[in-house]
Amino acid sequence: MVCYKMRKLSKITVLMLLPFWGGCTILGFLLSPSASEQQVPAQFPLGQYKEKTLYLVVRGTQASGVDVDVPALLAKAVAKELRQKVKIGEDRIVNESDVNPHASFEYFSWSQVEENARQAGTDFLLYIEIIGYELTPLYNRDYYMGKLITRSVLMDTKTGEVLWPADKTGRIVRTGVEFDKNGRDDILWQLVTTSSHCIAREFYNCPVKTYDISNETKSLDELMQDLN
Repeated sequence: MVCYKMRKLSKITVLMLLPFWGGCTILGFLLSPSASEQQVPAQFPLGQYKEKTLYLVVRGTQASGVDVDVPALLAKAVAKELRQKVKIGEDRIVNESDVNPHASFEYFSWSQVEENARQAGTDFLLYIEIIGYELTPLYNRDYYMGKLITRSVLMDTKTGEVLWPADKTGRIVRTGVEFDKNGRDDILWQLVTTSSHCIAREFYNCPVKTYDISNETKSLDELMQDLN
């Protein structure tokens, strides 16, 4: 009877000590965040600046050949992402396309954009430049292929300092759809929403499971960086 009780006590002791063996492997596994809880840290935590305001500008370069309606559509999509994901209040975002609906048609002047942001009394300037665009009908106008490439920077309105990305050269986002059978509006919606997600995700701790998104395309250098 004594031996039986001793064996039972030994088993209980072993079970209690298991988490502390092997460098707390089991305990570490139990306490580590699940895949659904893991996040990609924000490159610039824009949502933490609760009292700051942002001036949002989306323009297309002349070389991109972008359709005239695309900059305003992308601006609205980015503003929506900033509100819903980055948690920036609607009253703290000044969308240039709302203030001046004809802005995307006007001659671009960088100094004027900065001055507009300062005159609006905003703290940050998020400038998104469309540098590549293609929307090509296939067979008939129900089938399309397309791409949308942007370069983005976040600046301090008052000092002109580039706050994001870290290399100061602008963050490139490439999106593309090889084939869509639902017409121009559908493929354009895919390109715009994918681009807005890929821009806004760097401003908050984005869940790993939603960070990557279909229709984003990457260069070979970017793919190699992801593997490192």
